[in-house]
Amino acid sequence: PILLKKYLEVAINHNKNVYSLEYVDYTMYPEIFDEAQKRNLKIRHPILWSSDLRNSEYNIEILGHLGTQTPVLGVFGTGSQQGKFTLQLIIRRELKKLGYNVYNLGTEIQSELFSFEEYYPMEIEKSVKFSQWEMITYIKGKMRIMECSKPDLIITGSQSGIIPYSYGYNDNNYTLSSIAFLMATIPHAYILTVNPWDDLDYIRDSIQALQAIGKGKVILLAFSDNPRMPLNEKGIITRKKLSKDELEYYRTRLEKATGIEATEIISAEGQKKIINAILNYFS
Repeated sequence: PILLKKYLEVAINHNKNVYSLEYVDYTMYPEIFDEAQKRNLKIRHPILWSSDLRNSEYNIEILGHLGTQTPVLGVFGTGSQQGKFTLQLIIRRELKKLGYNVYNLGTEIQSELFSFEEYYPMEIEKSVKFSQWEMITYIKGKMRIMECSKPDLIITGSQSGIIPYSYGYNDNNYTLSSIAFLMATIPHAYILTVNPWDDLDYIRDSIQALQAIGKGKVILLAFSDNPRMPLNEKGIITRKKLSKDELEYYRTRLEKATGIEATEIISAEGQKKIINAILNYFS
């Protein structure tokens, strides 16, 4: 908090607008917010209020369920920091290049900065001022609004995994937010991001959960070429740049285990495979 306050003061003193990825609101630093207003500057952190929930409830009441005419693609994962947001940006960019009208509903705090049409800041719990159980209603209302614009595709992306590794004492919410997000968006198809070294049974279980709860189809597995890897038996995690041979090994491993096409995310070849999988499925 001390550093956050200092950074806000420096930014405002230099006449800069602020978009904070850390939680901040007026009640924390009213004097800084007031100074920003005097200078016609903005301090922004995405917060959803009860009024936003009421607007979504109103949208559902007026618009109802519009059906499944607009294709919805869901980007889900077996864990965190796997490149889900990067993957959404790639799909958005490449499909727009091809002339498609693409909308996004993101769950990353920075979704607004990348011009996503809608967002639900799942990363920071206190950024949402209503309960997790009301999350489904809020997101459904936003999905209805996007459907009314009749885009060619709506892309949604969740956080972390779909099913928990365990039901241990320290796991409080498990993966309830991801499951709620899945039930709210109901994608027709999924791209599942994985760690190359994930337990294969866990990957298969995640695929089955997506397809059973959401009813859509997993059309592709995707992984980073610079994934988080276990360094040793003590559970220390580090980043490792995979060689061409390692990429091919993990791709083959995943495809043989699941029967689903797999690719890394960053290369031109990998991105072409991602776009082709989407176009082929929805064509």
